[in-house]
Amino acid sequence: EKLPYADEQFDQCLYLQQIVSLIEWKDGRLSALMELKRVLKKGGVAYLSLLFRGPREKTPAGFLLKSYLALVRIFVHRNVPLSMQPLLKLGGRPNWMFVCDARPYVCWYSFQEAVEDIQKAGLVIQGVATDHQLEEGGWLKPEALDGKVLKGFLYIKCGKDK
Repeated sequence: EKLPYADEQFDQCLYLQQIVSLIEWKDGRLSALMELKRVLKKGGVAYLSLLFRGPREKTPAGFLLKSYLALVRIFVHRNVPLSMQPLLKLGGRPNWMFVCDARPYVCWYSFQEAVEDIQKAGLVIQGVATDHQLEEGGWLKPEALDGKVLKGFLYIKCGKDK
């Protein structure tokens, strides 16, 4: 959320391993993206990987988890968006406290949420992909992702205006 680098220090930045998704608070995720913009040179390129909710929810296990969490949150009056889900593993072991919808949470972005956060940080999206598109050969314009096979993580290539 706070990088120890000078403004506009890098031509390229990588936020991989879904690092932004692991920041529990929305303000913290937005701060991390704003820091990315700050340290990126004008004309530079940044690559992000995010946990992507769309493909996950299409699996039986993902659908059941989302439905279960929705019910738990209704019954305990927990006002947490469904994009925030408890870690299923903690320290390399199953986190059985997920049954209680216990923190720590991670952010499973919808495509629209990812676009909104990146744009709020002042970054310009240049391309998007999931694992499937990268295996098939490349980046797409954001609007071209509609109707495509979506598998795996969400990858976003972005930059600053020149």
